[in-house]
Amino acid sequence: MFAIYKKDATIPTVIISKPSADKVALGGTVSYTVYFDDETALGKVNFNANYVTLNGFTASVSVSGSGATRTVTLTNVQGAADSDNYITVKAGSVLDAAGNSSKAVTASKFTVKVVEIEEEKPVPPPIVDNKDKIAPVVKIAAPTPKAIYSKGTVKYAVTFSDNIKV
Repeated sequence: MFAIYKKDATIPTVIISKPSADKVALGGTVSYTVYFDDETALGKVNFNANYVTLNGFTASVSVSGSGATRTVTLTNVQGAADSDNYITVKAGSVLDAAGNSSKAVTASKFTVKVVEIEEEKPVPPPIVDNKDKIAPVVKIAAPTPKAIYSKGTVKYAVTFSDNIKV
């Protein structure tokens, strides 16, 4: 009797975690964990930074870990504010024992937040009002009575309360 064997056509499963942060500041870091199913360990894990595609942003990509769990770390994230950003793990990143290749998988999105640095505006000096608000007092003394009646010179004594120039 002949035995008929059916070839394993099940493709390896690749799962990408949510990003380590939903919002990442410009220049910041975000990471994902990438999991491969158990059968992949019997095959070949090709996965490295070349299998990571960045969508909507730029960053430095590194991959660490071994076996069926890897961490993708994105540093110096740069992108437009409030845009949807995500990674894609390219097809063929792993092969199972039967030689089946993984499909491309897209991760959850994160947003780049732009932190605006407000310029320091010079503080104007306080306004100092040096104006004297008290009006000067002028006093005029009555003339001497003899001068009025003797057809002489009449003199008045004028005094000011402030040191003013006349």
